[in-house]
Amino acid sequence: MLILVLVSMVLIAARMTQFETGPHGGLLKQVGEFKIELKLNSHFLYTYLLGQKGNSISNREVSCRVMLRHPNQSEVQLAMRRFGDDGFFSESGNIPAASYWICFEVKGETVSARFDDTNLFVRSNTNQDHDTLKSK
Repeated sequence: MLILVLVSMVLIAARMTQFETGPHGGLLKQVGEFKIELKLNSHFLYTYLLGQKGNSISNREVSCRVMLRHPNQSEVQLAMRRFGDDGFFSESGNIPAASYWICFEVKGETVSARFDDTNLFVRSNTNQDHDTLKSK
């Protein structure tokens, strides 16, 4: 009986820490009719605004702000720049943060979400996306 309870607790904990993955390989949060995608690696932070069905929204008429809250509760706002046709990025350089507050302005509407998990970093090729940006 004890083993069954322990196995159940492990499965529930594993399910609670799963995130939906977005089309750019980042983590998604649903915000009304939009989704916000956050992708982190050791050098850069990427954000994307997606429609309800996960389609990318052009960044031409969208702005993005990102606020990092550190474990000591201090905050830093990152300077976000457009990336490709649908994203934003900033050099984050291994800045430890307890949470990331992402805010998009689109057609007079504010769409925002907070990502709290400390294990958000993408474990893939860390410069692949940014190398693509440099080649444009």
